[in-house]
Amino acid sequence: MAKSSVTQSLSKRSLASHAWLGLVVSGFMYLICLSGTIAVLHLEFERWEQPYVEETSAFSIEQVEKAYTQFIEQYDNDTHHYYFVFPGSGIPRLVMEDDNNAHFVDAEGNLGAKESVTWTRMLGDLHMYLHLPMSFGMIVVSAFGALLCALIVSGLLAHPRIIKDAFRFRAGGDGLKSNIDLHNRLSVWGTPFHLMIAITGAYFGLAGILVSIISQAFYGGVDQAVYDKVFTPEPILEQTVERPEIGTAMTDLFTRIDPDDLIFFTIHEPDTPQQFIEFFVKSPGHFTYSENYRYNASGEPCLLCWA
Repeated sequence: MAKSSVTQSLSKRSLASHAWLGLVVSGFMYLICLSGTIAVLHLEFERWEQPYVEETSAFSIEQVEKAYTQFIEQYDNDTHHYYFVFPGSGIPRLVMEDDNNAHFVDAEGNLGAKESVTWTRMLGDLHMYLHLPMSFGMIVVSAFGALLCALIVSGLLAHPRIIKDAFRFRAGGDGLKSNIDLHNRLSVWGTPFHLMIAITGAYFGLAGILVSIISQAFYGGVDQAVYDKVFTPEPILEQTVERPEIGTAMTDLFTRIDPDDLIFFTIHEPDTPQQFIEFFVKSPGHFTYSENYRYNASGEPCLLCWA
């Protein structure tokens, strides 16, 4: 009897907390989840915003080098990165960009229209930051992810007969009981997916806070030292400042990969002794976003610093 009383008390308290949490986060979660659902189609939206841009699944090394040359001649070096995006990114378009500007590239390697996908970016910013300042907004959105985790757990604890009632559905009446059963069934059956969304959503913003705490405790406040323990650190290079040999690097890379798997490349810290080229390549059959291949400015493989 005592055990039953304790279980009922836990169930009531959990139900109360579940209801209050649901009310507190519902409005923001509606915005976050709805915008996230729509943003799944962000690649299609980008194409729809600029429908007349030339599309192709083919590219050449000469085309890439020509686009890079025109880009650096048109814009000054007020950037820490250059990027070239390939059709393997999911959009059959070629894009040359830096940290501030982006241009589509035509079949001859000439720069075309500037990339302008303001509506799609608005949607992404709403989902990730709620249009708040970027760092603060991501923390706020991640906090709602953590609250969603609490909402899911409290909902499970509020239903001690969760297994027994898994397929229960009471139709008829004023509709209240059927709505409650529908809510409970959808929640229970979707729990693994709901938790996955909540946990990963909480991770993006809160991971930065955890990194700061760890760096203060063990690495003298240097956040990059923590990241270097998890991700491959950037190479320490001693080289003359010269134009990066993109063609040489790509020629070697294509002996190692399928060119159709190439997503994009980045030139890190251009026009400095630390510049290097990093290629992001799809890895079919693996959960990882990409396999990364790094080359120095001369286009030689940086074998000791491949990610």
